[in-house]
Amino acid sequence: MTAAGFKKNRACRYCGAENLQLVLSLGAQPPSNSFLRSEQIAAEVCYPLDLYRCERCFLVQLLDVVSAESIFDDYVYLSSSSKALVQHYGRLAQAVTARLNLKAGDVVVDIGCNDGILLNGYTLPNLVRVGVEPSKVAEVASASGLTVFREFFAPALSRRIVEAHGP
Repeated sequence: MTAAGFKKNRACRYCGAENLQLVLSLGAQPPSNSFLRSEQIAAEVCYPLDLYRCERCFLVQLLDVVSAESIFDDYVYLSSSSKALVQHYGRLAQAVTARLNLKAGDVVVDIGCNDGILLNGYTLPNLVRVGVEPSKVAEVASASGLTVFREFFAPALSRRIVEAHGP
């Protein structure tokens, strides 16, 4: 069942041109990680998943924009449930630590931190680790001892993070 709760852009998100060409249509798709019982599947909400290319600037984009609340209110996937992802994000955190020469007291912010998988990969003592996660998965990250803002990232939140934790 295709649902309301999304808007269709008529112009390119980058240059504003209205000459957009459909490149690939995957039809109506449900949000990811929706764990439904068999009797719920018939009423499952789906959204168009169509890829368009702007003929002026060549940006490839989705024109159908689903409201963030529709996607994240019941989002339940835990990234740390994958051993491979834990290892990957651990290596990424170590690479970032080395590349940026992070030291105690520095602040790292993960936007879309899920269950804290990347932030938990930082092993440098006294590194300030801050997460931003709009879904209820933020509770898992918070329970692991991380500072997590359960909201969508926006300029006002950025300012609050800097005021509370530093740049």
